[in-house]
Parts: sequence; structure tokens; C-alpha cells
Amino acid sequence: MYRQFSYSGELTFFQKLRSFDYLLMMCVLFIGIISTFSMYSSEGGQFLYYTKSHLIRFSVFFLLMLVLSFIRPTFWHSTGYLFYLVVLGLLFYASLYGIKVPPLLVFPFFEKVLPFDTSILSSSLY
Repeated sequence: MYRQFSYSGELTFFQKLRSFDYLLMMCVLFIGIISTFSMYSSEGGQFLYYTKSHLIRFSVFFLLMLVLSFIRPTFWHSTGYLFYLVVLGLLFYASLYGIKVPPLLVFPFFEKVLPFDTSILSSSLY
């Protein structure tokens, strides 16, 4: 839990580190380790593609969580609308200039359906 140890609004790095919620961090780490072992056992006791990718993703995003937790929340509040507008602009750009997918690539399991039915199904997605 977040505890403030000084009366000033500025916290040093060591004060932030001291007030870090280590119980929550250990729970997330424990859940990640359990999920890695379950992926390992589901692949027959070998480190194959899915176990490796899960372990890499978990460790990268766990470290990213730790790094981003030291950024002040006022930064996220002040730049939230900018991020929202950028993502909205990218979505608008993708809807205008995105890749047009033929209906049989979207619905490969409808091989015996008439082309008219496929075009109705694909037009409902666009």
C-alpha cells in the first residue's frame, strides 16, 4: 500500500522504493511463476515455443510494470487526452487506408456458402 513518509509533495526514489507494495508485487510474481510452470507442463515438460514466449512476455512486462510504477500519476493524467487522440487518429487512419481482406480470408470455414451469403457476412463486419 502507498504510504507517504514525508510532508513535502516530492518523494525521493528511495522513499518511493520504501513505500512500494511488496506483497502485491510478490503475488503477481507468484501467479506468473505458476502460469509458467503450467505452460511448461502442458507442453509435455519441455521449454517449447509457448512456454518460452510466455516467460519472455511475463518478464518483460513485469519489469515494465515496475519501471512505470515510479512515474508520477500526474504525468498520466496530463497526457491521457493526448494518448487518446493519437490512438483515435490511428484507428481513423486504419479504417480509411487499412488492408482490405477478401471475404474468404475472413471466413475460411464458409467454403460451401454462396458468395452472396459470404458478402453479407463480411459486409456486416465492415
